[in-house]
Amino acid sequence: MSDTPLAGWPHPESPFHDGERAVQQRVGVADKVETSGRRVIRDYMPDQH
Repeated sequence: MSDTPLAGWPHPESPFHDGERAVQQRVGVADKVETSGRRVIRDYMPDQH
């Protein structure tokens, strides 16, 4: 497995909107989802789309 970080969410603000973050907080997964989201959510559409 490579130690090279994936190119993910490049912005300082969360990739999730306020409503999504509220639900994530309510069910106790906010930190986990934020970390994962920053790795896998992009701010562009991949070429295959």
